[in-house]
Amino acid sequence: IALLERALALQPRRLNLLLHLARLKARVEAWRDAYDLLARLREVAPGFGDTEALWSEVRAHTAG
Repeated sequence: IALLERALALQPRRLNLLLHLARLKARVEAWRDAYDLLARLREVAPGFGDTEALWSEVRAHTAG
């Protein structure tokens, strides 16, 4: 019974770790998507807008 109680006590930590990893994965995917979008934008319209302003907006939307 003590072993089962210890296993159950560890469960929330494991769940928190899995949730943290899921959030991290979502952030990485958001950055990758944003980078791909900006790369395509540069290909289509090289002189379009201020790249630093675009990156600032990307950072603001992906910050968590």
